[in-house]
Amino acid sequence: MYKLIKIKSIISLLLLSYPLITLSQQKQAISSEIQELLDKENINSHDELLLAKKIMSLSVNDLEKTQAHLKLGFAYMKFQEYALSINHLKSADSLAILTNNFEDRFAAQFVLSMEYRDIGLKNEADKSLDLALEFSKKVNQPYTNFMVNQAFALKFEKNRNYKAAIPYRKLISTYLDNVYEDDKSKSNKIRLASSYNTLAFDLFKDNQLNKATYYLNQSSTLNDNINEDEHYLIELYYMNLGIFYVLKNNYKNGRFWFDKAMSLAKHRKNKLFIDKITEERLFYNIDDKLNQKYTLKNYINFNNNKQRELEKISEQNIQKKQNKITETSNYLQFSIIILVTFIICFIVFVYFFERRKIVIKSRFEEVISTLEKEINNREKTNFRSTKNTLLIPKNKEIELVKKLEEFEQTDLFISKNFSLSSLTSILETNTKYTSALLQNHRNKNFNEYINSLKINYIVKKIYTNPEYVNYKIDYLAEHSGFSSHSRFTQIFKKEMNMSPSEFINNMIKKNKS
Repeated sequence: MYKLIKIKSIISLLLLSYPLITLSQQKQAISSEIQELLDKENINSHDELLLAKKIMSLSVNDLEKTQAHLKLGFAYMKFQEYALSINHLKSADSLAILTNNFEDRFAAQFVLSMEYRDIGLKNEADKSLDLALEFSKKVNQPYTNFMVNQAFALKFEKNRNYKAAIPYRKLISTYLDNVYEDDKSKSNKIRLASSYNTLAFDLFKDNQLNKATYYLNQSSTLNDNINEDEHYLIELYYMNLGIFYVLKNNYKNGRFWFDKAMSLAKHRKNKLFIDKITEERLFYNIDDKLNQKYTLKNYINFNNNKQRELEKISEQNIQKKQNKITETSNYLQFSIIILVTFIICFIVFVYFFERRKIVIKSRFEEVISTLEKEINNREKTNFRSTKNTLLIPKNKEIELVKKLEEFEQTDLFISKNFSLSSLTSILETNTKYTSALLQNHRNKNFNEYINSLKINYIVKKIYTNPEYVNYKIDYLAEHSGFSSHSRFTQIFKKEMNMSPSEFINNMIKKNKS
């Protein structure tokens, strides 16, 4: 008989938790090393993704690869990379068919139904939910019934029908309450507190303030003596407190708890939570016009990301249909044309690719050499122009250059709000002299100068911190103070004569050598 090892809650597309199941396999071999990694809990989304990739790299048989694909699917979901997530979950389902494992098929189809629903593919969502229900009957275990209740609750919550979702949330809380009565472990305590949180949220949205407050207090009692870092749904509890105070017209405390929830969600890099907190913050209209405009911009970005992921999935589906059509065409004639075209394109590609590799490698070595000399203090990276167009005393000019060099050793420039006035304040001069100083001693205007510092900053980070090569370009762009991925890439190419990806790939090769 299959035995449930654990249910680890993660965040659903509407802020409500659904479980990731890790199961022992009947007469199957999952290595102790992989099982230990599967049992490991990671609240930080980035850490969870790295863990999933490690499991995949260690997997050697279908059962292990199934678990790896499930883990990767759940991890990419937290980053709202739905196309990648769905591909991994489908791969997990395909492998589970080979091993006749209904538990894993249930888990894969369960989460697929949630993801499809969140990006608006309702037909696909209903098909996956039907399959999940079919597999739950074959497994016939209490935890699958628990997850089915989760699925229906999430379906109604996605449609904003909180009244219909509440009965399912109550069944979930009752189930977890019974589990907690039998085993008062910290993990079961957190799960029960989280179920009260989701139930309180639905009650708030259904305008049942007294009942919502009751379950919020129940959750608060369970949350006592639990470290914030151990609680994977504490952000929802904080947001519920924010909603509670807003409904009591205490906007000051409401904003405090919304801010606290958002701060923790950003720290954990959980885009699903950030999205939901942003949505509710807009709904309750707790900010002034300026902050509300900023919040609305973020919310639009989240929705644009969902649209982009939907387009990726649609493109994948279109490609599959085109492939089927191609297979029915005149295969021999078509293959010859494609083969000839491919050979020509390949030769051209290889030629330019190899040339590009040589250029990039040369530029990369030049950048690394400069970095090493800078780090070892063998070469000054700052310089002074021989001309002097500043209408200030020479000793004052020397003082300003020294302050400029001291500023360049900080990371103040990565702030997105850093301006010419900010630099002027640091130099304790005026904007006219600051601009002239940069032109005379750095041969750049303010924007060019700051962008150059930001790029040099992130290049040095990648060079001195090996883990940075695993970070997404979006993260590197944000970390170095750029407003967008595209802007970061544009400036990086201008400064380094190569793209961020090309630099990172060369850095990976260097680290391995």
